[in-house]
Amino acid sequence: MLASLPYADLVGAQDPLSLLASTPTRIAALVRGWDARRWAGTYAPGKWTAAQLILHLAHDEIGWCNRVRLALTVEGYVVQPYDGARWVAQETPTD
Repeated sequence: MLASLPYADLVGAQDPLSLLASTPTRIAALVRGWDARRWAGTYAPGKWTAAQLILHLAHDEIGWCNRVRLALTVEGYVVQPYDGARWVAQETPTD
């Protein structure tokens, strides 16, 4: 099943739940001490800033947590899509 997921090659043989659990600490360590210039930087022209990428991760977690809760508690629940780019566009990330 994991092989059919878009990021399966990045997970490899690692336990997905362990990776999810360790991600917040790894991100916090990565961005610790960043200044405004670094947060406003992008990895390529026209791409999201570092701040927007972190905001997207937060939005994605909110969306997935709600989906999991609903799937576990609502019989016949159908997952609803959302546009992550529109969510990020609604906010201006700040420190």
